[in-house]
Formats: sequence, C-alpha cells, structure tokens
Amino acid sequence: PGIPRLDQLRIHHNQPTSDHHPKPRPAVAVLSAKLAALSAGIDQRRERVTFLEARHGEWQRWYIDALPTRYAGLAAAAEQTRRAAYRRANLADAVAATTARVRAIDDTRPQPHAAPVTPRLTQQANAARRRVSPTPDQTVAEETELD
Repeated sequence: PGIPRLDQLRIHHNQPTSDHHPKPRPAVAVLSAKLAALSAGIDQRRERVTFLEARHGEWQRWYIDALPTRYAGLAAAAEQTRRAAYRRANLADAVAATTARVRAIDDTRPQPHAAPVTPRLTQQANAARRRVSPTPDQTVAEETELD
C-alpha cells in the first residue's frame, strides 16, 4: 500500500532475482532521483530558515538594545511638554498679576498718572492670557513652541 520506502526498495533491489521477477531498477532509480531532489529542496529551505532566524535574532538584539534610547526620548519629550505647560501657566498668571498691580497702583495714587493707564489694558491682558493659557485642543507641538 502506498509508495515503498527507499530502504525497502534497496532490500528488494539487492535480493537475487528469479526469471519470474525482473529487477525493479527503473522504479528504484526514479524514486532515488525524486528523493535526492526532495532532499536538496529540504536542505535549501533549511538553510533559508536558518538565515531568516539569524536575521531575526539580529533584529531582536537591535530592537532590545534600542529600547532604553527610545524610552529616554519619550520621557524627554514628556518632560519638555510638562515644562512648557508649566511656563505657559506661569506666564498667564504673571500677566494677570501685573495687570492687577498696574490697576491697583493707578487706583490708589493720590495723583493719577500723567499718562493714564489705557482702558484697553484689561482687554489686552485678557487676550495675552488666552494666547498663553493652554487649551484642551492644542497639540504638543504648539505647547512646546515656548522652549
């Protein structure tokens, strides 16, 4: 049943033949040739797999070695963003505090300024505060422009 194994064919090939049973030389030669071709194909594929596994090993080593650098870069970008947001918040607070001080000085002086504080100071201060105050829809790139 099925295709005989090569070792069975060799045993059959080496047995003495009688006149009734001629040697099956052509079948053995054909099967041997097929076996050799398949064996060569398997060897080629095995070499290819070995090559690909070696390349994967190289890539994996590179990737693992690069992880600390990659995470350090991400951490640096996060810290830069945090600092920019902090500076922006401080700037917005400074604008509000300075505006309040200017108004307080003007309001408490016995003699008004020679050049009075412009009535638009509050509008300008509020506009400046809006420009530097972070809003939820701003991107990280916009937030780091103050660096």
